[in-house]
Amino acid sequence: MTTCIVRAALAAALLATLVDPAFAHATVWPETAATGEMVDATFTITHCDGAPTTEVQVKLPEGFTAVDATAKPGWKSELARHEVRWTGGSVPEDEFAEFTVRGTVAGAEGRLAFPLTQVCANGRSVAWTEIAAEGQQAHDLEHPAPVMQIRAAATVTVGTLSLSGAFTRATLPNAPVGGGFLTITNTGGEADRLVGAASPVAQKVQLHEMTMAGDVMKMGELENGVEIPPGQTVALAPGGLHIMFMGLKAPFVEGGTVPVTLTFEKAGPVEIELVVGAVAADHAGH
Repeated sequence: MTTCIVRAALAAALLATLVDPAFAHATVWPETAATGEMVDATFTITHCDGAPTTEVQVKLPEGFTAVDATAKPGWKSELARHEVRWTGGSVPEDEFAEFTVRGTVAGAEGRLAFPLTQVCANGRSVAWTEIAAEGQQAHDLEHPAPVMQIRAAATVTVGTLSLSGAFTRATLPNAPVGGGFLTITNTGGEADRLVGAASPVAQKVQLHEMTMAGDVMKMGELENGVEIPPGQTVALAPGGLHIMFMGLKAPFVEGGTVPVTLTFEKAGPVEIELVVGAVAADHAGH
């Protein structure tokens, strides 16, 4: 009960901040993303110059390739290469709303600005398009554009192997197992082999593969591990090769990380962290 009260108080405080004209501005979440990562960029808007918001326009930067505008009840979305628009709905002046577009971050390290314009029911508009100069703080601007900080993709190197895109899926509270996924690239001239895995979050960790036998999907342990041929990339992904965590000691919570030690036949052991995505995530950052 105490937790519910605290959460309710925090939610009320956040809402009060967003609807206070002194603090109102457009934002984007997540605030950070990695190069090559697919993200659901969610824009939050509130006040629209004394009237409800009836249209939202977002300019998409060159470093963000949009693939889908999430449906929003009561609104129509239009997605182009460099812009996404939501029309036909209404956000009351004293409320805030979220609009989401899914896309891939293709830009280099730095920042991506998403100039956003709210069209108001009274015919006016509010343009959140100002971009802070080098060394300038965004809160010093009157109408700062939503900005996402871009970092280098997380890559771990061991021997001639490069490990990237490591993730897992959130699990239900009493789930006994979980899966782990990543991409392994062998830049050397000789094959290597992933022969084992271990983690403090599970009683046992194995290397598994899912295959189809007619109309039946089967999953079994790979007793000889996973071969990583020279000059090739091997993906451990949902529905195929994967790491199986058995006897979970605690659920995997979205937004957290799961430590795991992978052992390769030639490169030896390496410690990595799997980012916990949504229950149905199919790639890192989903």
